[in-house]
Amino acid sequence: MGLASIPLVGPPLAIALAELELRHLSSRLEALITELREAIDRVDRTKVDHVFLETPAFTDIVIAGLDAARRTSDRDKLSLLASILAGATTVERPHGLDVEGLLVAIRDLPPSALQLAWAMQRAGQATPYSILERYQVPPDWPDGDFMMGRLIAAGLARGFQGDGMTFQPGGYQLTGTWDRLVRLAEQGGWQQPV
Repeated sequence: MGLASIPLVGPPLAIALAELELRHLSSRLEALITELREAIDRVDRTKVDHVFLETPAFTDIVIAGLDAARRTSDRDKLSLLASILAGATTVERPHGLDVEGLLVAIRDLPPSALQLAWAMQRAGQATPYSILERYQVPPDWPDGDFMMGRLIAAGLARGFQGDGMTFQPGGYQLTGTWDRLVRLAEQGGWQQPV
């Protein structure tokens, strides 16, 4: 039993709700298409993998990207999604990277979790030997531990317990999967938000 079963107002209510939902989704998909056009313009045409573009695997990637885009209005996240899609068209996409799975994971991450990962990456780029560094969630980051947990669950970060024997502090690191995601997005012309 749906809205249409409500006497008198049900059918028009169902039609109005469907129209509102379509408009809402349409504006998000239009934003992705705008970002995707810009990202595709930045792709080196000599590096396009035309054979891969004809495969069901690429179609699955596009579907996952559209699904992720319809669930966000965040411009930085839409830009990242578009750049991942554009980067997936190239022969230089990271070998073996599950782009479809990555898009599904990103779909379920709130923008603030991605912003936290970008902040960690910026901190790592500013530190020599950053591969050895462990980062703390800034104490003023809203729901920082929760957002870090989301990044860990997505496989984009890992946590470490403090070690009382060697005095190695606990903290977090971005994973190799995050690095490969960034390389893929950069193939699509992505630039990290500031």
